[in-house]
Amino acid sequence: TISKHATSTNITGSTVGQNLWCQTYDNTTVNGTRYCPFAVTTPADPGPADMPVSDAMIAGWRDDAAAGGPPFNGDKIIDSDTSLGPLKINGNLTINNGKRLTLTGTVYVTGTITFINNSQLYLDSSYGSNSGILLADGAIEIRQGVTFSGAGTGSYPLLVTTKNDTTNTSINILNGSSTAIFYAPYGIIEIKNTAVMKALFAWKIVADENVTINYDSGLANFNFSSGPTGGWSELKGTWRIVE
Repeated sequence: TISKHATSTNITGSTVGQNLWCQTYDNTTVNGTRYCPFAVTTPADPGPADMPVSDAMIAGWRDDAAAGGPPFNGDKIIDSDTSLGPLKINGNLTINNGKRLTLTGTVYVTGTITFINNSQLYLDSSYGSNSGILLADGAIEIRQGVTFSGAGTGSYPLLVTTKNDTTNTSINILNGSSTAIFYAPYGIIEIKNTAVMKALFAWKIVADENVTINYDSGLANFNFSSGPTGGWSELKGTWRIVE
């Protein structure tokens, strides 16, 4: 069920709340006007909107993370409640079961990011009403029971992957959060189970059976910050690799 306008070459087994532009359709209810197939007199297809974040902005976020100090080389595993940022990680990032990662600045991961069951991502209170960035070159996986939290009203974690792959999933969301934004401009976001999110942007979105996506707000309505200056730290008493 699509509550707004829809455009597709072929559409089947759907309900469209407003107008539909297509070439062929089957078993589909359209509550607005159906422009199928296209003709010279057909009103213009609204087409897809441009992605709201530019490559230049993403490059700037990478620079912000790298400016936080020496990079962490290797796979970073969050085994205890930890604060990170700004930081570049030359490897993968894993947040283990039930552990909390608090962003104190932009974190850029050259590999993959994995949130194990019941892990948490928070923004430091210094973000205020701004949103913060967790950026990966590889895939991002959100498993069951993962929670996200901003710093205050209007503040949300933004999870970005620049993985360029139109075949395999770039962001896999087993359950979503209304306080997180997911962004995959060159890849596929797949949503499973019950998922509600603040905003969702991708080259392609795959929603499994019984998934509901509640559109909330456009990305242009958010303010992003690289966060306060500083490095990264772990809680007292935890181990650290010093290189």
